[in-house]
Amino acid sequence: MAKVGSYINGDVHSGLTIACSDSYSTARRHALDIWSDSTVAYKGVKLGALYIHVDTIAGAPTGITVRLTRDAAGDNAVIGDTTATLSLGVTTATAGYVTYKLDVPYFHTASDVADGVLYLFFKTNVAASTCNVKRIDFVTVE
Repeated sequence: MAKVGSYINGDVHSGLTIACSDSYSTARRHALDIWSDSTVAYKGVKLGALYIHVDTIAGAPTGITVRLTRDAAGDNAVIGDTTATLSLGVTTATAGYVTYKLDVPYFHTASDVADGVLYLFFKTNVAASTCNVKRIDFVTVE
């Protein structure tokens, strides 16, 4: 019987404190485990949305640029550099969030992604600006 309907999956990573500056670094990335529990040799999914919450904003960045890769070195991009506007808190100007609508079908075989992990790299979009990534919400649709 064919699959009927879609399933929305949310992957929440909270309690983080990852320093973010104006350049990418393998020391400042986050692993998103989306398939390690899968027993199939291949899998297709729609990368839906990405929400990143930050605090300790300094240096007046206006956005956060992200890159989602298959490898920990950041060289095999699934989603290339994408910048979203940083929305500051209403009562706290040193905290905020960015939202990315990905809406991209993605397919992999077991050899494409080690252990079902994609890696998220992030950087601020203004020289000498910084913030701390505190929470990442990653949504996929199957």
